Amino acid sequence: MVPVIDMINGYWLKGSPMSKREQSEEFINDLADLLIEVHAIKPENLIPHQYGSALSMIAVVDKLEKTMDWCGIKPAHFCRQSVNEFREIQHNFTNTTFLHGDLWYKNVIVDKGILQGLIDWDKAQFGDPHWEFKMIRRWIGWDGLERLIFKYNASTGANLKTDYIRVLDKIALCHSYNLRVRKPNRDKPVSVIQGYIQHWPESWWQR
Repeated sequence: MVPVIDMINGYWLKGSPMSKREQSEEFINDLADLLIEVHAIKPENLIPHQYGSALSMIAVVDKLEKTMDWCGIKPAHFCRQSVNEFREIQHNFTNTTFLHGDLWYKNVIVDKGILQGLIDWDKAQFGDPHWEFKMIRRWIGWDGLERLIFKYNASTGANLKTDYIRVLDKIALCHSYNLRVRKPNRDKPVSVIQGYIQHWPESWWQR
């Protein structure tokens, strides 16, 4: 696997975007190792244009809370509950870790099932490492996420909590829903995000 700095600089990776059903133990171990390398990067190793301003999850939730004009009872209840859950744990988060920032399966490159690296670093920023994992369960499932976090914690001495990631996953879905209500997206219309919310905690690979 090429160094993370080369990935950030746009080094070409052999392979194609992964399948959202990938859950092999080898893949999960390799992904944990890769994210550990990503999260070890310091600002002095980067050029300022290679990352955005520090992510404030509290600011994201503050904005979400002020604009919760949801369409439909289920999204409204889901999102208000998610905000309340976030408020209970928000004091545990920091902004000190370098994050890829957009870990969905189409940004993960594999070749014959073997992890090659990550692409599309335009949302890279410093934030809390829990935020990095918010989307991952959607393509490796909750069991896969548990195994990934176990390997990550065991290798780094960190104490990331799956329960926190579950809350951030819900916040991210609400944020996506809100954005698409205000600015429609043809590739992923608001009805799709609403469906994910209504079926939560089911993962994409289970559908």
